[in-house]
Amino acid sequence: YTVAIKKFRGLNVSEVQLDDLDSSKDTGMHARTQRQSLGEVDAFVSHSWADDGSDKHKMLTEWGGALKEETGNEPVIWPDKACIDQANIEENLLALPVYLSGCKNLLVLNGPSYSSRLWCVMELFTYVKMGGRSEQMIITPLDDSPELQRSLSRFDAGKSHCFLEVDRQKLLAVIEASFGD
Repeated sequence: YTVAIKKFRGLNVSEVQLDDLDSSKDTGMHARTQRQSLGEVDAFVSHSWADDGSDKHKMLTEWGGALKEETGNEPVIWPDKACIDQANIEENLLALPVYLSGCKNLLVLNGPSYSSRLWCVMELFTYVKMGGRSEQMIITPLDDSPELQRSLSRFDAGKSHCFLEVDRQKLLAVIEASFGD
């Protein structure tokens, strides 16, 4: 818990560049983050790396602009690639509840592959299990297709994917321990 609090970081929305959301490859985002206290970050950003980076950037920029207009402050977000040590995913998985609880909202950039990615749904699962409130969940579809609107309601963990099969097995074990099969 203490380590997670010390490692809690955030990134100003205006610092996110288009190529930052194209892939999980390092684009120097971590260097643009700043140490944050729990409760200071406006949103934990949940998205699938398989979805279109320009669509995600557009929606994130629109959300950030609206929030800045409403509050007068530059929105601060928690995107995974920027805020966690990519070389130590295991330690950061354990800290996921702390990172989620340190954010005021959960911002879901829901694209075509989002509901098929087990890591994405694991973030939603963790948020709900921690007592996250629905009014703090901002689900932003990347397009207006009816299929995309329904995709989250049809999620099946058994059919979901992870980049690494070992991650998939670990995450499915967590879900099974919490809910059964």
